[in-house]
Amino acid sequence: MRLITITDSLRKNILCWMALQCDRHGKPEKGSLRVWLVVGILYFFWVRVTGYALPCPVHSLTGYYCPSCGITTMMLCLSVGDFRQAFNANPAILILSPVIIWLIVCEEFSFFHREDWQRRVNGYLLGFVVVALLIYGICRNIF
Repeated sequence: MRLITITDSLRKNILCWMALQCDRHGKPEKGSLRVWLVVGILYFFWVRVTGYALPCPVHSLTGYYCPSCGITTMMLCLSVGDFRQAFNANPAILILSPVIIWLIVCEEFSFFHREDWQRRVNGYLLGFVVVALLIYGICRNIF
């Protein structure tokens, strides 16, 4: 059985899409993911203080839930220690969050990409996360 892996070029494209800022070699610029972290923290506090959150554009346009619908609710529930409601808001992201955080840290700080096998392992992990979220996105709208 062959595991699903993400090639280096596709990995770079996914990470550039997440970072929205790439260098001339097609790699995310160092620090660009940190900008998204700061934006996320500011958004979290905005929602916490005002109670106003941005609606999901996919759900607003199509009526279907995307794989990331419920992340804001999940983070708000986690901030007060309500793990049951956090799990109900988005179980896939909650379960996959350690892997997602690992991949972001590895990419941002590049200290786990020194060996070819480490790059392959992270490619397998990224492939697993992408496939798991796609399956979750389909299943949450069917059942």
